[in-house]
Amino acid sequence: MQASAERKTEETALAEEQETIQTVEICQIPFPSQFVENTKVVYVKKNSKFENLHRFASEEMKKKETRHIIFRGYGEACEKCISCVEVFKRNNISGKLYQWNKAKFSKSTTVYPPAFEGAKQKVVEKQLPTLFILISKDPFPEELQCGSMQTSEDVDVFAFKRVAEAVKKRQFDQTRSIKRMTGNVNKWKRQVKESKRAHVEKNRKGGAAKKTEE
Repeated sequence: MQASAERKTEETALAEEQETIQTVEICQIPFPSQFVENTKVVYVKKNSKFENLHRFASEEMKKKETRHIIFRGYGEACEKCISCVEVFKRNNISGKLYQWNKAKFSKSTTVYPPAFEGAKQKVVEKQLPTLFILISKDPFPEELQCGSMQTSEDVDVFAFKRVAEAVKKRQFDQTRSIKRMTGNVNKWKRQVKESKRAHVEKNRKGGAAKKTEE
């Protein structure tokens, strides 16, 4: 009984050592320093609740001294970050808002455990799409004007959805590439049949070996 418990403990420890580890190095906020210093950031994650994010952003922007706020989402949370900003702007009643969108890439590193004893770990690095959306109560300076800016009154409220679609496609391509690199095998995939020549050659050798034994 004790030996069984010890073996179970060893197996658990081995399983813990073989867990997949992922780290993300988030890129720096890409806006000029005057919009970043002392500015609150709303960190949008794929499991974040809209109510909590909206409450935090609304309470912050109600403050007279607050002129800007930044929404940030990366990876699977990019599309949610866009939706969160849209909800925030739709519910805003304090006046016109000015928006600046930027898409960058962060570095994601995933360490996969060895496939079998004695094998090496596999390290996979990829570029992770990261969205930064700056919301301002004041117009942006003329010298900074660019195509990725808009206001809460624009008809084409969010051309950034095209970016989200591109992000999703890139994530799909990277996931498929990682599966190939880590050696995941599709058990439903039909095995490649031997060529007719190889099959005949195999049977010929087998028959010759049998005749020799006789």
